[in-house]
Amino acid sequence: MMSLDNLPLKQLSLQLPEALFERLETAATQKQIGLDDLVGQLLLNALSQMDDGCQSGGAKALDMIPSPEKKRLPARDRVFMERLDALIDRNIGNPDFSVSDIITSFSYTGRTTFYKKLNRIIGQAPNAYLRARRMKRAADLLASGDMNISEVAYAIGMNDPLYFSKCFRAYYGMSPTQYRKSL
Repeated sequence: MMSLDNLPLKQLSLQLPEALFERLETAATQKQIGLDDLVGQLLLNALSQMDDGCQSGGAKALDMIPSPEKKRLPARDRVFMERLDALIDRNIGNPDFSVSDIITSFSYTGRTTFYKKLNRIIGQAPNAYLRARRMKRAADLLASGDMNISEVAYAIGMNDPLYFSKCFRAYYGMSPTQYRKSL
């Protein structure tokens, strides 16, 4: 039987999104969960992602996947994701920017076609992917320290700083203030 003692936790996590890995690691170091539970959660997540990857033929949470993983996507999907990321980045500060705008921009005839394509590639719904991109950009802006939390919320297209804090906490497991202090 293979021993897991010599494998680093990040290797066990395979494609586990960095934010989730950090939350599990923090919980383990603060003794909220035991190390055995942490390893178990990482392995379960890795196995489920391997199953999902085999069934859908794509990677998971593309914006969280390191560049070498993105290179494994077929060229057509990689170009699609690059176009999608560029479109989101150009419009990230627009509070009215939505999945409907993306669909119009990509000239898709329906939401279902777009949803299925994105779900096949990254395993996420379009709204979840858009929110993830916004939260990742918010984390970058908070890390730079140049803006207060309200300004970060407006910069990523959220008109309500309280709602932004709620979404940020749900995504990263800590408030924007706690995130900034942890850097």
